[in-house]
This record gives sequence, C-alpha cells and structure tokens, in this order.
Amino acid sequence: MLVSKLQPGMRVRLKKAHPCGSYEWIVVEVKGDIRLDCVGCGRRVILPRRRLANRIREILPARVEESKPPLISLEEFLQLRQEDDDAR
Repeated sequence: MLVSKLQPGMRVRLKKAHPCGSYEWIVVEVKGDIRLDCVGCGRRVILPRRRLANRIREILPARVEESKPPLISLEEFLQLRQEDDDAR
C-alpha cells in the first residue's frame, strides 16, 4: 500500500485534478488521516488513509528548495560592523 510509505514533505499526484487544476499535493501530516496541501492553490484537505490510497496515481520525489543567496556577503557585513563600531 502506497500510503504506508508517505512522509511529511513528500509530493503525490492524484488521479483527479483539484478545482484549481493541479494534480499535485504535498503531504503535511501522516497520522490516522493524511493532511495534504494543494500545490496549485494551497488548499489544505484531510483524507482518510483508505480514500487517499484509492486516489493516488504516483508518489513524486520531494522538491529540494534552493537556498536564497545572502543579501550581503560576509566581508561586507564585517566591514559595515567595523564602521558602526568606529562611529561609536
């Protein structure tokens, strides 16, 4: 059964599209029921395990979030800090 392998953060593709048009959902919580967030619109639903097991088409790999680059480099930060200390 595919539902037993689900973990928070995983993505699943369901057989029918959500009204927003998205087929993909992100697993938020796995307990007696499964809590899912729609990738398209962010809607959160709770489905019993058995109902979700009948609706899953495939389990997709979790997307790795790219880390955002820092606003300033470490050297710039240290320089600004030094200037601030000198001003005091």
